[in-house]
Amino acid sequence: MNLSIPHSEKKEFIVISETVFCDVEKEEKTLDEYYSRLLLCVESMKNISSEVELIHVIYISKDKSKYIEKLQKLLDDEQSSNIKIVTYEHPTSGYKFKEDAHIDLLKNPNRSPRLRDELFKKANIDASNYREIIRIAIDDDDIWLSRHIEKIVELSKNLSTQEDDCIYGIALMDTYIAYISESNQSILIEDVLLNRAICGNKFYYSKSWNEIKKWSPWSFPDKITPSVRENFKKKNVTLIRYQSDSPTFVYIRRGKNLSSQNKTWCTDEIRNRQNITSLNELISKNKTQPRDNFKISEYTPSTELKLERDNKKIFLTSNLNEVYSKGAKFSFYLYKDNKVIEKTPYQSHANVTFEVEIKDGVYQAACFILDDKKNKIRESTNKVKISQE
Repeated sequence: MNLSIPHSEKKEFIVISETVFCDVEKEEKTLDEYYSRLLLCVESMKNISSEVELIHVIYISKDKSKYIEKLQKLLDDEQSSNIKIVTYEHPTSGYKFKEDAHIDLLKNPNRSPRLRDELFKKANIDASNYREIIRIAIDDDDIWLSRHIEKIVELSKNLSTQEDDCIYGIALMDTYIAYISESNQSILIEDVLLNRAICGNKFYYSKSWNEIKKWSPWSFPDKITPSVRENFKKKNVTLIRYQSDSPTFVYIRRGKNLSSQNKTWCTDEIRNRQNITSLNELISKNKTQPRDNFKISEYTPSTELKLERDNKKIFLTSNLNEVYSKGAKFSFYLYKDNKVIEKTPYQSHANVTFEVEIKDGVYQAACFILDDKKNKIRESTNKVKISQE
């Protein structure tokens, strides 16, 4: 089913949101679980401001005909004209990603470059008669609280003095994380400030339909570092991190082992914790809260170094080029059982490959950093235990 936006009632703002439902998943039990979560996601899109046009596009592959029919019947019964289904087919030869590719590419290939743009073309959207446009996406198992759309529109209006062809990429760093136990009897809610931009809480905004239609919300980077911001600026996209008084987006973590899904590794601050019995309790509370105050959330870099082995090579990857200024130099030492076995001279690139004879033992690397002020700093990687048995 294609989607054309009616032009009869011209409105100031349009928000176009997108969800891919379970992309390549085939297991019916899993699909049933995610369909029930999708319904909660869809439910969370109600009660938006009448001043804003919201179109939510749900992409579902044609092999999921059972769920297409169920969802279409529900939308027809509720006369939900702002939520539309767009179907697509998987290639008969499959997707060309390697087995060791990132899990997101394997699970959701249609959110990758080129494929996501082909999906958007299938939606056949023309928003050229709207003065201001937002593009956003949300995963099929997360939810927005009732003020979320109003909030991102309000935030965008603060930038409305921009040139018509400019694009802003806006990330809200405050997020509710809901940890739901397998029995659904217990829900821990954390109000956090993240250092990653999460799908559902980041969006593009522009006055130019011709420009913003090129920018899928799935192209928005997770980390808005100075170097990433500079690269996007060259493409006429200004990336900004904001935080507000209280989140309106809920990032949901479920499963048997919730500790493995803990997000402390990308959390800058936990502002509050509470236990609730249902997500509806959070939604009801959120409806009564006052308007937000926004402030810029500056990027605070933290170093990340990782050591990995592949056959006869040991790789060290890091974000040190993002953390330190362009004039910094890096020298790397590789240790086996606490003894230096390889080292490099100072260089400007903060990743390195060691080609060494790999034997059993515990490996670790250190980086010695000489910054532009001639300060000397040491950073160390994780330890990797290698046993060839």
